[in-house]
Amino acid sequence: MLKVLITDDEQMICNLIANILDWEDMGFQIIGMANTGTDAFDIIQKEKPDVVISDIRMPGYDGIQLIQKTAEAGIQAVFVMISGYKQFEYAQNAMKYGVKYYLLKPISEEKLRETMMEIGRELDVKQQKIVEERHLRRQVQEARDKMKRRFLTTVLAANEKDDLESDISRNAVNAEYNTEFKDGEYRAVFVKVDIRGAVGKSAEYLQDKIEQYVEKFGKDFSESISTYTHSGIVVLFNYKNEDEEEIKRKIEELWTDLDDYVKNFEGFSVVIGVSEATGQFKETRKCIVESMDAVKYRIKNPESKILYYDEFDYQRRPVGTIITPVKRQNYLAKIESGSAEDAAACIDEAVRMIRYEITNYSPVMLYDTLIYYVDLLNKTLDKAQKEKMEEYFEQWNERIDNERTELKLTEATKAYVTKVIQYVQEEKKDKDIRPVREVKTYLEENYHQEISLNDLADIVSLNASYLSALFKKETGMTYTEYVMFCRLEKAKELLADTGKSIAEIADAVGYHDTRHFSKLFTRNIGLKPSEYRKLYS
Repeated sequence: MLKVLITDDEQMICNLIANILDWEDMGFQIIGMANTGTDAFDIIQKEKPDVVISDIRMPGYDGIQLIQKTAEAGIQAVFVMISGYKQFEYAQNAMKYGVKYYLLKPISEEKLRETMMEIGRELDVKQQKIVEERHLRRQVQEARDKMKRRFLTTVLAANEKDDLESDISRNAVNAEYNTEFKDGEYRAVFVKVDIRGAVGKSAEYLQDKIEQYVEKFGKDFSESISTYTHSGIVVLFNYKNEDEEEIKRKIEELWTDLDDYVKNFEGFSVVIGVSEATGQFKETRKCIVESMDAVKYRIKNPESKILYYDEFDYQRRPVGTIITPVKRQNYLAKIESGSAEDAAACIDEAVRMIRYEITNYSPVMLYDTLIYYVDLLNKTLDKAQKEKMEEYFEQWNERIDNERTELKLTEATKAYVTKVIQYVQEEKKDKDIRPVREVKTYLEENYHQEISLNDLADIVSLNASYLSALFKKETGMTYTEYVMFCRLEKAKELLADTGKSIAEIADAVGYHDTRHFSKLFTRNIGLKPSEYRKLYS
């Protein structure tokens, strides 16, 4: 409904206008009536009507003054001026202020209806235009934000050896990604939400709300870009040198807002990592990495909620100094041999070295080392094995993101390594057992035939010598011993349950020499065939 205010110094005229039309049927709602210009302006400020039907001459503000006051207040309303014949020239002056609708007294129902219908169409077109412009602005802003995030994604994807930092140009980035970076300082913050057992829709909803707080945080900077990583939101922002203290206040305000909100959800907590400030645009990637590294410092500073990278002087060494080529090869050998316990011991040894042999070690070293061990393990898996282990890898990833103690990080990594090695060994065992199982099934069904080792090897597509060794390892028998076992078991069954002769039974189970059959049966069963029949038939 479009809101309408009626104002005239004669209440009778106000009532006439209010009752002469079926306003609701036409899409309008009368929100009030006023008899003075000052009262009318008070209602206009409070209700912000779409249409004002106003007399030219009124106490307080006259019609022209009311139009001026409304425009000065930034309220966009369509005015319909009412005047008598003697005031017509005065009414025409209102046209100078953009007023194009006026009515002569006495007011005609038909003329009022035509005027309001035209105003309704005009406002519909205006509203549609506003919606379209708003939609267009949103599309432009979304496209711009997308381009800006693409720059941040490019920076995140780069590594230290890339040419990004040495060749990066602020002007080139502004031109390519539609950013507005300026002279001044650059920093990054990493907003990390730790999750302790809380998952599902609440986590997704929480993520959306946190993004809103982050967007609010970035609005006051010369430029600000934010994007999701797999475990939080990273924000790169640009500000004036003199605003350094204000920046720290804003970061504290951001954490307070987030913490107040997150408290409503059980199992969640917020920590913010802040990079060192730099005046060099080419060091923006360094800022992002520092902000993410600062969050990792929480395992040695569990009570800290905002961690500034430059406030800590930790020692950091390359992973290669912890996991030397010899230790790397030893770890891979443990994986190859299937010893999950020994592989986990390699991890324990590296963690002990970091914690006890490196003074004031950087927590980042612990993360890098654990991740390196997991990467080494994952590279030994084939595609199918990786797919099988994907769920466990995601669980490990989540724990690495959210655990806040050295012990739990280490235990999570050892648990994953153990799980993978055990799975691979079980798969390998199953792979070894499968051809043996197939051979056993085949022999159990075809024991009465002459079967060579080569025949069996062809059936399971294995080398005959390898199959022979594998069969003996898994069953404790050679394949010929197993054939004899199957034949004698069937012979025992036939002796006990049928009246066939011993010669017929021998022939049925694959022995065409009755004497040879009898000797084998007696030697292995401990009874002659005839004795077995008497005892068990």
